[in-house]
Amino acid sequence: KILAYNNLSCVYNAMKKYDLSAKVISSTLQMEEELAAARYGQSELSIISTYFNYSAILSQAKQHDKTIPALQKGFAYMEKAESRKSLEESEAVHLKNLRISGLFMMGKEYEVNENIEKAKGCLEKAMAIAKELKKQNIIEKVEQALANLKKKDTS
Repeated sequence: KILAYNNLSCVYNAMKKYDLSAKVISSTLQMEEELAAARYGQSELSIISTYFNYSAILSQAKQHDKTIPALQKGFAYMEKAESRKSLEESEAVHLKNLRISGLFMMGKEYEVNENIEKAKGCLEKAMAIAKELKKQNIIEKVEQALANLKKKDTS
């Protein structure tokens, strides 16, 4: 059911029906919250991506007041997952990649809200992790975002 809702949300998103997409993925999150609370399977990890996807949809729907709180919920689940003693190396790397994405999205959202310092802080943290993981394509994307911020900051 969760997968079907996620897919339906993607379809609505592709059709630019962002409010409908957000509503569907919100239902997905309710189900995933229950599974994560019960520590069912990989739900503690998958809910992070779902929150980040939800925040991207909210941003596209111009519901910027809800975007950062959705990202923060994803980060809260990430911190819980990172604190697990049984975290496998592949899961740790996956979480670092998710952290880059979340920090990038949060930086762009702060930029939309004209909070340049917070945007810069998020992007710099994303850059540090991207360099650690040697993700050149992401490094270039973050460098470009930081350059754009610098232009805004000096104007």
